[in-house]
Amino acid sequence: MTRSKETNKREWKPGSVFLVTQRDGLCSLGQVIDMMMSNVASCAFFDTRVACNVANGTFELRSKHLIAVLAVSREQLDYGKWRVVGQQEVTLVKELWPNEEYRAEQWVGAKVHDASIAEELLNA
Repeated sequence: MTRSKETNKREWKPGSVFLVTQRDGLCSLGQVIDMMMSNVASCAFFDTRVACNVANGTFELRSKHLIAVLAVSREQLDYGKWRVVGQQEVTLVKELWPNEEYRAEQWVGAKVHDASIAEELLNA
């Protein structure tokens, strides 16, 4: 992960694996699957939990560990609140991607959530 000099934003892209800090001090794993729009990332969230100080690496991101797929606002990734810890191929089948049925309609009708909704879901 690097920072953009102009904005202090972190760089990430589809395939980036990131950590979402939980109330109990552990972190859940997430992965950027696609850029739905310029300000929206399609992300997969997994039930795999790790120490928040885990080093960059490769993680098991299989659909059997999937909790949710959501289109979320990108600010948690941009500003490093969701810390990127690796880059892996997206293996989640496209049929499970959020809002995929709206792609051909240029996302008209798609549901987008504030990133904090994903955090609340993972803390439930």
